[in-house]
Order: sequence, then C-alpha cells, then structure tokens
Amino acid sequence: MRRQTARTSIFLLAVLVTTIGQAEEAAYDVISENLANPRAVAIQPKTGHVFVAESAALRIVRIVDGKSEEVVSGFAKDYTGKSPIYEIGPLSLLFLDRDTLLIGGGGHDAGMDQIFVVNVPKAGEPSVLIKRNSNRDLRLQSQGERAADGNFWSMARFDDHVFVTCGENIRQGWVARAQLRDGQPETLRRFFSTVRAAEAIEPHGITVSPEGDLAIAQSGDARDSKDSKLLFFSPEGDFLDKFETGLNDLYGIAYGPNSGRLFGVDFNHAAPNNGGLYKLVGTREGCRAVRFATLQRPSALTFADNGDLYVTTVGRFVEGAESANGQLLRFRGLDVAKTTANGKAK
Repeated sequence: MRRQTARTSIFLLAVLVTTIGQAEEAAYDVISENLANPRAVAIQPKTGHVFVAESAALRIVRIVDGKSEEVVSGFAKDYTGKSPIYEIGPLSLLFLDRDTLLIGGGGHDAGMDQIFVVNVPKAGEPSVLIKRNSNRDLRLQSQGERAADGNFWSMARFDDHVFVTCGENIRQGWVARAQLRDGQPETLRRFFSTVRAAEAIEPHGITVSPEGDLAIAQSGDARDSKDSKLLFFSPEGDFLDKFETGLNDLYGIAYGPNSGRLFGVDFNHAAPNNGGLYKLVGTREGCRAVRFATLQRPSALTFADNGDLYVTTVGRFVEGAESANGQLLRFRGLDVAKTTANGKAK
C-alpha cells in the first residue's frame, strides 16, 4: 500500500482545514548578508555550524556567529535563467557525516557537472580547493538516447543511497542515485524521470518523508504561475502520488525534525517580491500552502535539530550588475513537537 503511505506522508502534517486560518508573518533573524546568489544551506553534524553554497561567488562558506569563512573554492561558473540570468557554481550540499560533505555542481555544460566529495577543513584551517575530475563517476554524461545532464539542484540521503535532482535537461527531469559504500558515493546513475508523473518540468528540491518516501518539489516553468507540484516516489523509484501546491516555483522542501510537518520555499520568478516560506498542509482535497513569511527569492532551507529553520534568499537582483544581496535567515523554534490531547509531546 505504498500509495496510501505517500498520501499519509503529507496528511500526517495536517492541521484540520477549519483550524488553519491565515498564518501571521513569522519573525526571523538575519544571520548573514551580502551573499552572492546563495543556493543551498546545510548544517554540519555535531558542530551545528551552518554551511552555505554561495553559488555566484563559486565557493562554500561556513557561517558561525554571523561571520563567514570560506571552506571550499575553485568551482567553475555557468549561467541559468532568462531575464534575469543568474551566475551559478555549486548548487547543493549534503553532509554524510561530520567531516564529509557532498557538493552538487552547476558550473559546467550538461554532462560535465559533477558531485564533489570533500573533507571539510576545521574552523580556521585553509580553504579546500576542489579537484576537477576528482570523481568522474559522479557525473551524468550522455548514454544512448539519454542526453547528458547536470545542474544538481538538491540532494537527499536514504539508507545507503544518495538521491539527486538534475536540472540541465529539464524536459526529462531526472532524479539520479548513487550507492554509498564504506561511506562514499559510487557511480551516479539516472534513476527515474519525474516529468511524466508531474506534467511539469524541472525537479528541484528533494527530501525524505517521515515514512521513508522521496518527496520532490517539481518547480515547473518559470514563465508560468502556480504550476509547482509536490511528488512522492518510493525509494525504489515507483511513482506514488502528486499534489498541486498553488505555488509558482517551489525550490526547496524540508520536514521538521520534531513535528514531521513539511515546509517549502517559493522562489517566485514571476513576482520575486512575493516569494515566501510556506507550510504545506494536507487537506481532504489534496494540499494547501500556508504562507509563513514573505521573502525575496528564497532558494533553499534546512532544519536544525532544535527546530530552528535556516533559509537562504537570493534577494534583490540588479540587471547587468554583480548582485550580492543574498541573505541567510533563521526562524527560531519554527518546528515544535506535536502534542497529544493531554498536552504531552508525541
């Protein structure tokens, strides 16, 4: 009954429709500013340090107490989008353990982007310069009738596999998979295409539901409005379910570690001043997006163990100029544990 499991993955998050109401704008702290097109955020296990892929600056930074320190550099530059055009390098981050960081690239043509495996330097140590072609198996080059792919937007881990969304060949919309052996990813292979199931282009965010299904944010066409969808697949690649979200460009999704509620960020290409952070709530009709905060071009999000939510925003874009208006935001205690009727935490 995997299909029931997938629907449960979103319904377990639900507050009854009659009690949702209109959420007030959530308060947040600005942790870091002047970031150049930040596209990913991750929290280092055991240390709690926040890492950001500062994509247009072609580097990964560690942010501690509001101070930014470069930890990985040497990425190539490419471009994405149409009016405006964004400079991109590293696009996604995933810690396998405290010291091992996977970085999804986006700075090359299709088939040449790769996932990098990096041992993170300790605070105060010199930045790591990535080695190009350090792992040729972590690419998606052309294979028969299958075109080359790249732009690794998001990564998630489930058991002994890493799952990756690919955005270079958006008409196919691949999720790729690499098996972990002795803690290291092996060959990256195309796993399944989301486009036919979603009836929309470009898988973007990916995460694992509390029930162990793959939840995928299908961002849709930047020229169209309200076409983003939430998809569920089994870890074996079987399509389970699809939900309309009513959002323009659902880029990132994350489950709260305490409540299991699902949150997402809408980049909103068409109306960037009206992007936002949303809770995705299950209803009898499907899915409802409840706005928590209005944000300018939010691009990624992740939860800390204590329920704090970190969000990156690209911010204001100045056509024809180098833009470094991105921010790292923190929503304190956004995720809290569900409670039972007697007030005890579940």
